[in-house]
Amino acid sequence: MTIPSQPTWTIDPLDHQDFSRYRRCVAQLLEHIPPIADVLARYGDTLPLDGWDSMCVRFQSFEQQAAEPVMIATLYGPSGAGKSAWFRQLTGIEVPSGDTVRPMTHACAMAVPEGLARVPRLRQLFPGFDVQPLEELDEVRRAGADDQRLLYIPYAPAAATQPLPLILVDVPDFNTVEQANWAKAERVLDRAEVVVFVVFGDGYKDDRVVGELARCCRKAGFLAFVFTKTTPEAAVAKWRDLLASVVHFDAFQQRRNDGRTLPEFLADCHAYSSPLSERPQLADIRPLDPGSPTLDSLLRGQDAVRIVLSGLLESTSQAVASCRRILARAEERRAELVGARTNVRKEVQLAAQTIAASQFPAGRLIELAVDVSRQNLHWSARLLRYPVTLLARQGRAASRQLMGWVFEDPEAEEIKQRETLEQERLHEFVARLIDRFRSLYPEQAKPGGMLDHQNCAEAREGFRQQALPVPAEGWEDVVRQALERWCRNHRGLSHLLVVSADVMLAAGATAIVVDLGTTGGMIGTVGLPALAGAGGVAAGRVLGQFGGLQLKKVAEEAYEEWRKQRERELADHLQQHFADPLFAKWFQCLEQLQPDSLTQCRVACDQLSSLARRLGVKP
Repeated sequence: MTIPSQPTWTIDPLDHQDFSRYRRCVAQLLEHIPPIADVLARYGDTLPLDGWDSMCVRFQSFEQQAAEPVMIATLYGPSGAGKSAWFRQLTGIEVPSGDTVRPMTHACAMAVPEGLARVPRLRQLFPGFDVQPLEELDEVRRAGADDQRLLYIPYAPAAATQPLPLILVDVPDFNTVEQANWAKAERVLDRAEVVVFVVFGDGYKDDRVVGELARCCRKAGFLAFVFTKTTPEAAVAKWRDLLASVVHFDAFQQRRNDGRTLPEFLADCHAYSSPLSERPQLADIRPLDPGSPTLDSLLRGQDAVRIVLSGLLESTSQAVASCRRILARAEERRAELVGARTNVRKEVQLAAQTIAASQFPAGRLIELAVDVSRQNLHWSARLLRYPVTLLARQGRAASRQLMGWVFEDPEAEEIKQRETLEQERLHEFVARLIDRFRSLYPEQAKPGGMLDHQNCAEAREGFRQQALPVPAEGWEDVVRQALERWCRNHRGLSHLLVVSADVMLAAGATAIVVDLGTTGGMIGTVGLPALAGAGGVAAGRVLGQFGGLQLKKVAEEAYEEWRKQRERELADHLQQHFADPLFAKWFQCLEQLQPDSLTQCRVACDQLSSLARRLGVKP
């Protein structure tokens, strides 16, 4: 028999989309849920992932099939039930039946559509088996056959365009086979989407039959029960009797992985009957419930698609419920962490705002004013600068002269180097922030918590080791523009400023700032004029002296630009080198609980649940 090099099967596009949707959704959950669960566990929330392993196993099996679904069905039953006749009807493969000794006595054999009859493809479908073609029927009779061998026979399907290709596996009669071969039969049960359990006469109540039926109910994704050689009326009575009887058997006192009891599962199965006939036909098998699909449709028709997809989705039901619980908790934690991050940044911003507003860069402002004035200085005035420049090299006491020029009688504590003042203020506010954070999150302040004394001390010491950020020049560009206008309107004052200030600037006084102090929280919320009006001594002197040079408005603009820029720089410095390390655990958790991942997982859960509802899969 010639075997095509490529499969000839096609899947209905709509059905194929459903399989693709299942694959995409489960892949999303497999990618994102474990990391999310790990993040929550580090946060202190350990939630069970019920059903996760079952979903993973079915998905891995689906992936091993190259994500191309196949209907795998198993014929199961005692000897004499008529399995061989239905095997021939479904596949066209002639096997002995009736009183003839059947060839499938010891080993499992399967009928495979010609388009799938390739060893590499079949090994994907049956991982762990040594799949080989059946060349002689005597091979399946051989007792003690290797449990790893699975023999296949190619067959020509009835229709190459049926929704799913059917692989039909025939296992040995469980009442005649050697016990040593049952390990292989059980593994085939684990792999089958549908188990067709065939019995005849009153054998359905035999202990051995009920025991094997319980085994099938425990393992099968879907089970079809067929009463052979009987009338429909007799089959209905036997089916009702069987459902009432199994609850009393020890073998049925178990639950499936999906949580259902074995009697509940059996009651949901489809039951069929076929009459006694010398030449049985597939069309003779009738469902006991008129609303049930035909057996042929279950195995080869549109219902086969539903069964395979339902089997996949049954394995996701518990996992999806677990994922929803994890996602709900993750969203709660994310909201809490976003709120905490907002609070932390707000406190850091307020500290940076206050520190930046508590200093006025008077030295740098004078340097900028002199620099701009020089660029606008008339050539004749430049001759006067030479002797003054020589004097600038005579001593560093000029820095005090510069401040004396700005202030009539400056207080020593009002005049400081910028770096010194900022370091003092930063360390002061770090201590305040620690106290503030510990009061906001008292649970974390306990021993072993994120804000316990040891962690806070380490964060504080680490921050001390960080160099201050160098001020950018952005604020100066704005000030230079204001000074350009001042020079054009006050040329005499600008010339005087250049000549008078050369000595002091050469002494390195440009890094000096005026310490505006703290005013009970006022600084950071009001500007320099308001501080002066509220009685700030240093602020009043600055504006008074610069007013004499008609620079008051420029000084106010310089202060506002400096304050806004330095606030951003100090806030970034505090956040990066103090707050982020202190709250590293929370912020790392927040980074890993990305809203896109949570949304994708929630959409995946919704789509899997929608598919399950559409197919009637019970949660």
